[in-house]
Amino acid sequence: MNGSPGKCGVKAYVRRGKNDAVDAAAICEAVGRPNMRFVPVKTEDQQAALMLHKARELLIRQQTMLVNAVRAHMAELGMIAPLGRGKVEPLIAVIVDDEDESVPALRISKWLQDRPEVRKVLHPALASCPGHEIWKRDFDGSSGLFSIVLEKLTRAQLECFLENLRLFKLGYGWGGFESLTLPIRPENERSVTQWREDGTVIRLNVGLENPNDLEADLDAAFARLNALN
Repeated sequence: MNGSPGKCGVKAYVRRGKNDAVDAAAICEAVGRPNMRFVPVKTEDQQAALMLHKARELLIRQQTMLVNAVRAHMAELGMIAPLGRGKVEPLIAVIVDDEDESVPALRISKWLQDRPEVRKVLHPALASCPGHEIWKRDFDGSSGLFSIVLEKLTRAQLECFLENLRLFKLGYGWGGFESLTLPIRPENERSVTQWREDGTVIRLNVGLENPNDLEADLDAAFARLNALN
């Protein structure tokens, strides 16, 4: 009993020096106490039921984490779903469908295919891209990074096109949230295979801006380029 003034209570049973030997001695001492209450040993069926409940709790927790991750990632692309696990199915349908144009990079790459100024779009998710079959075999999705081949541009034409882009900034930092562009020369970089295209190659990284705005930005740059010609 605690004899301090104004306090009354029972001190918890403790043994100093935490280790296995002390724990074993404490258990033996506790078992011998006459007023000790024991928990009955669970049957195999009871243990199996507990494991089932624990496994179910784990799966529900993991499912919730996955749904939240999908919702957060797709929200960065401007695609929002209502709350609830059952409301995320439309987002999953977008992810698994390689032909869905809701993903900005695929939409922009297909839009560029129809531009008369663009000779070729090098996006692995497009059937016209060299290596598409290998991509389809080995990957479940694609990124926002791809290249386009234009007709051969002079330095003045290339500068006109790049300087009239407002949303696509010049840069090397692929993988960020901003749309970026960069003229490249693959013939100077390749060491295993030979680059055979003679047009001007521009690398694009489609970011998180509205796809309509990105298309308008590219359209305006192409318009200024055509006006220069």
